[in-house]
Amino acid sequence: MKINKITMITCAIITLFSGLAVFFCDNELIQSIFGGLFTGFIASLVISIIGYFHERNIILEKTDSNIKSLYINMMVLSKIIGNILPQIHKAASMEPLPFKNISRLSELSVGFSEKMDLGLFSPICKRGKLARIYSELIEFQQVLYNIKNISVNLQAQTMEFTIKSLELQNAQMRGIQPSPTEFEYIAELKNLINIRTAKLHEYVTGQALELEKIAKSFYGYKNRKCPWEMIKANLMVQVEDIV
Repeated sequence: MKINKITMITCAIITLFSGLAVFFCDNELIQSIFGGLFTGFIASLVISIIGYFHERNIILEKTDSNIKSLYINMMVLSKIIGNILPQIHKAASMEPLPFKNISRLSELSVGFSEKMDLGLFSPICKRGKLARIYSELIEFQQVLYNIKNISVNLQAQTMEFTIKSLELQNAQMRGIQPSPTEFEYIAELKNLINIRTAKLHEYVTGQALELEKIAKSFYGYKNRKCPWEMIKANLMVQVEDIV
């Protein structure tokens, strides 16, 4: 898309000046030279325009497909984290809780974002509406990396909690009484997991709303006949089915 854009601009400039030269110049030789330039570069201009909009449409379709999948994934992630929160306090082990699913869904969100090929989008007008939408999507991609990193760290802490809990249980079964410090560490770790899960839930829910704003702008530009509200209603049905 970027190569076609540069080619298109270059060919447009050369076509314009060679056309002016043919029109205003009286010398037949110069007219012949610039006439050849005009004919050649106007053909290249047409090809580059077709190529530019072809690549643009490919990227738009990839964004269309993956932004829907990303929204579903973000909403499912938010609901799963919300369902886990009340269970943490009374859990003797974190293993039964689906923290692995949180990590996998976070990684999946990054995958959907990368499949949009956001870096390949190269608008002619960088201040246009579509250019702003893609700029927001590129910024949002960093949010998804942050969520993925937080989820991975959180999963590691839950694994540590489970291991420490099992060690204490095994020690007690062998008649060894763990020290109060070990019990305090377990309690503090559970509290930390609870706090971080709550913060992650708040963060994911807030960012899902931000994604919704971007999606509304995207579909307002791409498909005015099918507004975001209609698309969202269908996506939320899929969210409920998954959860």
